[in-house]
Amino acid sequence: MAVVTVNYHLNPINQTKMLKKGFTLITPRFARSVKVNINGFTLIELLVVITIIVLLVSVAVPTYNKFVARGRDTKRQANLNILRSSLEQYKADQNFYPTLVDFSQPLTSNSGNPVQSGTPKVYLGKISPDPFASNGLFSLPAYDAKPGGCNNITAYCTSYCLYASVEDSAIANASITACPDKTADVGKTAYNYELTPP
Repeated sequence: MAVVTVNYHLNPINQTKMLKKGFTLITPRFARSVKVNINGFTLIELLVVITIIVLLVSVAVPTYNKFVARGRDTKRQANLNILRSSLEQYKADQNFYPTLVDFSQPLTSNSGNPVQSGTPKVYLGKISPDPFASNGLFSLPAYDAKPGGCNNITAYCTSYCLYASVEDSAIANASITACPDKTADVGKTAYNYELTPP
């Protein structure tokens, strides 16, 4: 709605036409008494807005952190499942599991196999590090061949346990009876997620 200050010289017929078009007419004396506050926001208004922003941030940050942690846990689980698939391919070819897995090297037919010769077959490239390893709190995944003391010469490795540290206690499963508790590196988060052969 538009506001028009009425000029004393505007005749009544023109005033009526303007009213029909949706204009609001005020007299000059009334127009002088209308003041518009253009000084900005009051302190109370600013405090209310700041309080609302603080409340929204206090709710959003923990939720965001939870989703980020869940994403890291999903990556850890995916890494262990990829490694487990590679170990199953290894066993299908070699008829046993490797005695050890070096997480800084690719998993090949020579890994943990004392009698392998020739060009090694690669089952898995270098295993991804823990997605949160940069903060120094999380260990790389761990691998233990079973039964203990197997060497693939006199005693074959017929099983294994894979270990990782996860942040979400809802997916932690460190109670697998086939896997003994694994001690993490000094100063690192304890292993609380385990995988065995399918």
